[in-house]
Amino acid sequence: MPMAEVREAVGERGGRGVRTFLASGNIVLDAPEPAADTAQLVSGALHDRFGYTAWVWFGSLERVHAIIDGFPFETDEAAHHPYVTFADDGHLLDELAAAASPDGPAGDRAVRADGVLYWEAPRGGTLASALSKLSARSRYATTTTRNLRTLRKLA
Repeated sequence: MPMAEVREAVGERGGRGVRTFLASGNIVLDAPEPAADTAQLVSGALHDRFGYTAWVWFGSLERVHAIIDGFPFETDEAAHHPYVTFADDGHLLDELAAAASPDGPAGDRAVRADGVLYWEAPRGGTLASALSKLSARSRYATTTTRNLRTLRKLA
């Protein structure tokens, strides 16, 4: 989806101060409405404009800062990718966390926290990790994962 069209679509649905980052679907906007209403506004705009059904996570900048600050690993970002997975259903995050295998061939590790899953995987090993493979299944369509570096840019 072209990000200029995403901004336009969300703006037409009532989003204010809409900014997009990268070509990854990350959106920042001014939203005085409750988070659920804002998420519905964005998902509705994407569906109406592009026919795309998206699960949208929405949180305040304060919440995003707290998530960034809560990252539990001392990650050498030259050797590992740091990720945060968001979901409304904590059971899904628990299942994903259980798939991490710090002693396995992928060497990924994960920690559940308040409404998120923090995880890291060695560079070049993300897609090979059991956690990544599990998260790609349709059961996990209501989760979304962001690189910690991306979250820092958004905040």
